[in-house]
Order: sequence, then C-alpha cells, then structure tokens
Amino acid sequence: MTKVILHCWLNLRQKRALLQSYESVPNAFQAQFSLEEHQKAVRYAVTKLNFSSARIIFSTIVMVTWLVTGVMGLLDSILYVFVNDPVWQTLAFFGVFSLVEGILSLPWSLYSQFVIEEKFGFNKMNPKLFITDMFKATLLSVILGVILGYPFISLFHYVRGFWFIPAYLLFMGFQFLILWIFPTFIAPLFNKFSALSDESLSVQIKQLVEKAGFQSQGVFVMDASKRSTHGNAYFTGIGKNKRIVFFDTLLTQLTSGQILAVLAHEVGHLAHKHILKRLGVSVITTMIGFIFLGWWALRPDLVIDLGLSPSHGPTLLTGVWVLSLITFPLSPISNWWSRKHEFQADRYAVNETSAQDLGRALLELYRKNAGALVVDKTYASWNYSHPPLSERLQTMGYSGESSND
Repeated sequence: MTKVILHCWLNLRQKRALLQSYESVPNAFQAQFSLEEHQKAVRYAVTKLNFSSARIIFSTIVMVTWLVTGVMGLLDSILYVFVNDPVWQTLAFFGVFSLVEGILSLPWSLYSQFVIEEKFGFNKMNPKLFITDMFKATLLSVILGVILGYPFISLFHYVRGFWFIPAYLLFMGFQFLILWIFPTFIAPLFNKFSALSDESLSVQIKQLVEKAGFQSQGVFVMDASKRSTHGNAYFTGIGKNKRIVFFDTLLTQLTSGQILAVLAHEVGHLAHKHILKRLGVSVITTMIGFIFLGWWALRPDLVIDLGLSPSHGPTLLTGVWVLSLITFPLSPISNWWSRKHEFQADRYAVNETSAQDLGRALLELYRKNAGALVVDKTYASWNYSHPPLSERLQTMGYSGESSND
C-alpha cells in the first residue's frame, strides 16, 4: 500500500508542476517551443500520469484480491487435482495466473494505444496489428516460459535447500542467450529491419562506431512508423551480435548531423562501458534476489500467514511480490546512476560531434514526442532514468539557439 501511495503522490507532484506552467513556455525553451507545443506536452503528460495512477491502483486491488479472497489458493487446489506432476502443476499455475493478468491488463493496453496515443496523434497501429502483436507475444512468452520454467521449477522441486544457486545460473544464462538472439530472431518477429539506404550517412556512422573500437552487424532501419510516430535509436545485442537500429520515424525528424549526434550518444554508453557495468550490477542484484527467494522458500510459515498453501506456485509468486516491494525504495539510487551515465554519454557525443547538433536533436525529439519540459525534482528522482532536458542542454553547453536557425 505504501508503494501505491508514494507512486500516486509523486504523480500528483509532477502533475501540479506541469499545470502550473501551462500558461507560458518555460524560460529556457521560449526560443524553441511555441505555447501550443508546450501545452500539448503538458496535456499529454498529465493524461499519462492520471492513467499511471489509475493503473497501479487497479493492479494493487487485483494483487490483494488474489491474496485475501482465496482465489490464488483455489487455483492452486484445482490444478493440484487435475495435474499430477508437481513441476507441470506449477507451470500450469503460472500459466493460468499470467493468462488472467493478461486479460485484466488488456483494456488498459487498448486504452493507452487507441485512446491516449490516438488523441495526441501518435498512434499508427490498427486493431489487426494489435491483435497480431498480442498473439505473437503470447506465443513467444509461452515457448520461452516453458523452456526456462520447466528446468527452473524442477530445480526448486528436486534440489530444495540450495536450489537457488543452479536456478540463478540457469536464469542468467537464459538472459544472456535472449540478449544474443534478440536482434536476429526475436525482434524480426514484430518489425521489419532494412539496411540504411543513405550510404553517406551509413559510412559516417560506421566511422564513428569503429573509431570507438566497436564492431556491429550493421546499421538497420526499423519500421516503427506502422505503430507510432515516436522516434528513437538504440544498440541491441551483445558481443559480436550487436546492431545499430534507427526508427524510420527518427530519420524523418532529424538532419544527418543530428542523427550522428544521437548515435554518438549511444556509442558513448559503449565507450564508457555503461552496458557492461549495468550487466555487472544486474548479475549481482539478481543473485541477491535469488538468495532472498531461497530464504523465502525455507519459510513456509510466511506463506501460510498470507492465507496460502506453501506449495511451489504460491511460494514463488509471493516471494517475487515481496521482493519487488523491498527493492522499490532503491529506485532513486538506480535512476541517479543512470542519469550520471547519460551525462557521460552526452559529453562523449559532444566531443565527437557538437553540442549544437545533439542539443537540437534532443529538442526536436521532445517536440515530436511531446516530451514534458517541466519536471518536479522529487518525481524525477524516482522516475527519470534520463536527466531533464534543461539539465542536459545546460551541461553539454548548448547555446540556446533556435532549432530553426
């Protein structure tokens, strides 16, 4: 409950800060944004904040319902009767649970995509594509869930005391495998990827990446425009199986110099080994999480106190829920570290390109994506993995010239 109250309170702080600025563009952006653009960004942000608060309240009600009404225990008992094997019984438990959660979250996804995004002119997805995506994602989740879940639950059932050690190794190995195969096997299931047609820009990108001492499988353009007008760019994959991916929407929104600056920012993350550092932290924090689950599994009395049978499914599920509540207060630390990395990547991009190109690119992306120009500091500390735009522009030394110069 504390998590819900804090989440809604932070949203209210951000909402108040946005609405207080509604009648005038913040001084730092008056040369780049019209009042109409700023007000659209405020309305968009406020709408998403209201949606976020409503959704977390609903999700909490659902979670409490699973626990206090005995629905989770009833599900576990029914499956125990029909599925004899304890491993498959636990898999079935998580399968049914995930199905119910997916059905309950479907209206929220539909509203987000076809009401909020549509209202503000960002949605390009049609119902057919939405259903196709949902079917693919569900099928993929089932396949991967069984591939990982069966050996994972087998370890929990048969090894018992120290099951969490091999389970942790299995989980991390699976995570790295997914990172490896994502660019070439998973992502193409949802989007089409084509080679960058601008040869001149492709050569400059290759030079930029190789100068930093990295290799990739190439520069690809993703057909993001069939779902949304939002623009982005990213590196994906690990080891030699890395790709540079641009949203096709981004290529129409920025100049070649600005695109290079955005890419240089991403290269900066690699140059500063941010990805490896985050993976390292993930390895450690995941280990701690598994140690907690190992301890939780040895305390059936805690599961019984929640009114549940200490069988495999309820034990693992409640353990994950409790773990998420324990780690939630660490969000400000995680976000502070992430914002520090963003500043470092910005400095790298400025050195390799220019503050003007990067600054103008960020301004244009905020304009096209209706990004909020006003941020409550407390809200940002809990929710922003990237620094607010004003801080980024000031730190990189952007002169404040109009993006139309």
